[in-house]
Amino acid sequence: MFNNWKIGTKILIAFIVVAIVAVGLVGFFAFTTGSSTLEEESFNKLTAVREMKASQIEDYFQTIENQIITLSEDRMIIEAMKAFDDGLHVIEEELEISDLEMESIDNTNKDYYQNQFLPRLIPNLLEDVSVEDYWPEDKNSRILQYLYISSNPNQTGEKHHLNKAEDGSSYSQAHSLNHPIIRNFLEKFGYYDIFLVDVGTGGHIAYSVFKEVDYATSLLNGPYSGTNLAEAYRVPGMRKIENLSR
Repeated sequence: MFNNWKIGTKILIAFIVVAIVAVGLVGFFAFTTGSSTLEEESFNKLTAVREMKASQIEDYFQTIENQIITLSEDRMIIEAMKAFDDGLHVIEEELEISDLEMESIDNTNKDYYQNQFLPRLIPNLLEDVSVEDYWPEDKNSRILQYLYISSNPNQTGEKHHLNKAEDGSSYSQAHSLNHPIIRNFLEKFGYYDIFLVDVGTGGHIAYSVFKEVDYATSLLNGPYSGTNLAEAYRVPGMRKIENLSR
């Protein structure tokens, strides 16, 4: 049948086929080139976003580091650290705690650990734990935990509202003077907590804003000596800035 077509018809059909193939090829190459260009632009945008986010994160941590260094070099913080550290290590002697009073303090602390601390902790663990696993051996640590945690009238998560325990110790005098200022700094910049840790007499957390159960314990040989905070404390650069931490 094709042989019976007029030559003009054949030429027309040939031109149509060539045109269709040409348009198809042009469309295919245009699609391929366009897809490649769009893909390249997408990757370039993602790379730019990644670099921008990385720069923002680096700037964020640099800002935190600068704040920590500046705060740790502040004369008020230096004096506060000395007062907290000195007060922590003499509080049992200052208050003349008897064996009977120490027993009462320990009972109050154990009640807090058993009924408030462990019930919040255990659901996040894969193994059973007990009070003894987190119990500080140092009496001064337990006395401070009693004053600022277990006998603190504020609810858990709000212990930082207590400016001063009414025990008359040099530690509580220092706490009354410095705690409101450090707490305001924390609230202004949105830190999780601020810790002041001694660097020469046992690695005790001499002060923290929120007073969690690692407060007043040793990061060298206490129940939290294996934590990330203790690891950060052992980094030389961190120890130089009193291990103020977010």
